[in-house]
Amino acid sequence: MRLLFVDDGDRGHAAVAAALWERELARRGVLTTASSCGIHARPGQHAGYAMAWAAAQQGIDLSTHGSRPLDAELLAQADLVLTLTRAQADHVGMTFGSIGDRLFLVAELAALLHGDHSAVPAATAGETFPDPDASSTARPSAEGGATPASPTDSARLAALLRRAHTRRLVRGLCDDDVHGDTEDAARACVERLAIELAALADHLTDHLTG
Repeated sequence: MRLLFVDDGDRGHAAVAAALWERELARRGVLTTASSCGIHARPGQHAGYAMAWAAAQQGIDLSTHGSRPLDAELLAQADLVLTLTRAQADHVGMTFGSIGDRLFLVAELAALLHGDHSAVPAATAGETFPDPDASSTARPSAEGGATPASPTDSARLAALLRRAHTRRLVRGLCDDDVHGDTEDAARACVERLAIELAALADHLTDHLTG
């Protein structure tokens, strides 16, 4: 399972989310890859000081992080695209309409998979979600190794996200929540991401393994 986290400049928020996601899935015995990029990113920029500090409080080292601009190739390689804010999701969706129902906000997808559909407007699912590469997700085998996800797992993920896409939410981080450049603002954002990604990991793995 390949996830792409998208923020504005890829100078910390999306990179932290990618690292948190890989850690949460590893704790659940699922091998996955996650990466980050930014809508307005310039290549190779370091993480901002406040975000690097807040990430370190969660045991995440951003010292070698280099920003990447969002492009069609990165999106094509991702099984799931997650943004932090509604504005970011709108921009990605309008600019790259072909990603269809692979695009969600972090908090939105966690709530949808939890079954919280209250006051959720109906929407028409657009493009179909391509089956993920069966070799990109693995679970521990009885011998303690890893076994690749089967085509059935891939189909279940695709069907799950198509259903979720028809029950869109508008909740998520406000733009102000991710634009603060103080240590306190960065710490609050990282702590919220850690909570939301842990919930998302729980719900996703429950759906796919239950």
